[in-house]
Amino acid sequence: MENIEVINFLTGSEARWETLVELSEQPQSFSKLREELDIPQSTLNRNLSKLKEEGWVSEDEDRTYHLTSLGTMLVRRVHPLEDVLTVVGKLDDHPDAFPLEEFGFDIARLADADWRMARENEPYKAINRVRAIFESGTKLRAFTSHYNPAYIDVSERVAEQPDGSVVGMVPTHQLDAAIEDEYFDLSQFRNESNVEFRVWEGDIDYGVAIVDDETVVYTGGLDGGMPSVMFESTDEEVVEWTKQRYEEIYEQSHLVR
Repeated sequence: MENIEVINFLTGSEARWETLVELSEQPQSFSKLREELDIPQSTLNRNLSKLKEEGWVSEDEDRTYHLTSLGTMLVRRVHPLEDVLTVVGKLDDHPDAFPLEEFGFDIARLADADWRMARENEPYKAINRVRAIFESGTKLRAFTSHYNPAYIDVSERVAEQPDGSVVGMVPTHQLDAAIEDEYFDLSQFRNESNVEFRVWEGDIDYGVAIVDDETVVYTGGLDGGMPSVMFESTDEEVVEWTKQRYEEIYEQSHLVR
């Protein structure tokens, strides 16, 4: 079977791929497979026959099915692509929300992230979720492309907690614009020892926050600081890379006083 034919074969029936994934967990009987996949007996029979013809599935005498070594390799290689397509589907209305090619982690890991999108009837859906995540923590570290006053009150509540601490960073030109437009008053932070407001000579197209060193929040599709899309993740690889990126920007920044 040619490469394009393999793709067409797998996408031609959702049940075929689901059968392979199910068997990648462990060998299963016909009745167990049918129960797990919740498909008609005839459909399962037909797809198992086709998968056996391709050499991806084998059948024991007791009608237990398992992946062949070829089938196992196929699932291991194709499964990450399925996760990438999940992320693509999340961002189909916001294709430029994040510079995905710049992220130093496997984008497939975002398939399990919690995504929120602003809608015409819910314009604040993304930012409201961000605010709720911030309020759930005691240690908040963030950088973003725009100063947004919508984050100030929730950041103050985090800082007021006994163990609370907040670090926020924006590009210098964004802070200058916020001060000029009277969106930002430096004096409100001068007496807060557990709050740092910093600037750096750079620019980005998205926002990032690290909450309690365990959860990362990304905001994108920013319009004047208002996100149209966000996701939160606790995936270790995503969190670790995000911390490194934060430290890079922190080293370039200086404290505003």
